[in-house]
Amino acid sequence: MERTPQGGLGRFILKVGWLLACALVLARVLAYRNDDARLVEFYMMLVLSWPASLAAVWGYAAMLDWIPCDGVAGILLMWFFFFIVGYLQWFRVVPFVVRRVRRWREGTAPVSVVPRD
Repeated sequence: MERTPQGGLGRFILKVGWLLACALVLARVLAYRNDDARLVEFYMMLVLSWPASLAAVWGYAAMLDWIPCDGVAGILLMWFFFFIVGYLQWFRVVPFVVRRVRRWREGTAPVSVVPRD
């Protein structure tokens, strides 16, 4: 199978698997809606968005000072916050870094625009 410029079948499978795992976490917590379910949601989303989720925890805690949410709104807010952080990390930042490292190893990295002294 040929590799496509977008990342190919392997990347597609990983993306769909990650999206399904996040959707299952949300479905589970919405089905139970108790404190234990919210704690499980927190830990599962922490794992799915690891290691960027460590910074997300501080951001989420700071955001709760401004926007206190309970019930379904709180569940959705926490899920959406960790979902966005994880998505950006795994499907934007990591592929960008991998491409840069590959170009650097191949010697085709762009020339730096910072002047040398």
